[in-house]
Amino acid sequence: MGRSLSTHLDDATQALTTEPWHLVQLDTLRLTDGPTTTWAGETWLGYDGLQVDGQGQDGSGHVAGTIRLPNHDGAISGLVFAGQADDDVCRVWQVYGPGPHGINDAALLADGVIDDARLDGTWAELRYVAVGADARQLPRLRIAPPTFNHLPADGAVIEWAGMRITLEGGL
Repeated sequence: MGRSLSTHLDDATQALTTEPWHLVQLDTLRLTDGPTTTWAGETWLGYDGLQVDGQGQDGSGHVAGTIRLPNHDGAISGLVFAGQADDDVCRVWQVYGPGPHGINDAALLADGVIDDARLDGTWAELRYVAVGADARQLPRLRIAPPTFNHLPADGAVIEWAGMRITLEGGL
C-alpha cells in the first residue's frame, strides 16, 4: 500500500542528495537532528548533535537502538540522574527535508521505552527498546564523584531504624 506524500517530501525525495532526519519523542520532549520543524501539530526542536544509532532488532524481533544527546547545558544529565528518562515513551520517526511535513511524511522507525541511560562526559546515551522488552539490572545508577562529591567516607557508621550500618567502598 502506497503513501500519499506532501509536495515538500515529494520534492525532497527527488533532490540530487536526500538527507534523512529523525524526529525523536522522549515523553513530552520532541527533538530532531535537523532544523526545528513542525509535524503532526507539534514543534520538533532542532537539537545540534542529536544522533540515532545502532537501530536494529534483537533475537526476538524487538526493535532497539540508541539515542545520543550532547549534554550542552546539563539539562540532559539532570534527566538521567533524576531517573526521569527511565520507562519514558520513546518514538523515532524518519523524515526527509526541513519541512513543514505532511502527516504521512514521517515513517515510524521505533515505538518503545527508554531502557537504559548512561552519561559519558558531555554526552548522554539513551537506549530504547520495544515495550516489554527491557532487561534492566540493578542498581540502575552508580552513585559516585564527580556528581556525588559529598558521600560519607569508607568506614563511617550510620544509625538507621535501630540498626548500625558501616559503609564500605564499592566497585
